[in-house]
Amino acid sequence: KYDVSGNTNPTSNTPTTDVYRYATLYTADGTALHVALPTADGGLAYPNGIGVYQNGTAYTDTTNSGTPSPTYKGLLAIWDANNTNSITTGTAVSGTPTGWQASAYWSATPSASGYAGVLLSNGLVNDTDVNFKYYVALQVL
Repeated sequence: KYDVSGNTNPTSNTPTTDVYRYATLYTADGTALHVALPTADGGLAYPNGIGVYQNGTAYTDTTNSGTPSPTYKGLLAIWDANNTNSITTGTAVSGTPTGWQASAYWSATPSASGYAGVLLSNGLVNDTDVNFKYYVALQVL
């Protein structure tokens, strides 16, 4: 519910947004971990819309060099960098990174029913009610 500078979201009915998506978690020994919930697409519009499979691109960054995707940001960039169709374009292809669950992940991005969920198993962006059980990936800052 905080921005990157630690300011609280002034809109209490939407605690998490593409801007207000940061938190501090504490380990058992008291170490503070600053984390962020990824956005669905970095505040950008989904090229194919919500509720629709997105197109894979020829982008790859499986070595995690930090080179940003030219098409996507956030969870969609993770999907695009790892999709099995990364040498061509296509839809409904898996982009689950090694060691991750091939499933849907929550994003910080609000949607009409709650929040956008990104299915890394196929590149689908969903408008998801907060009662669904999705996985969470956190970016450690």
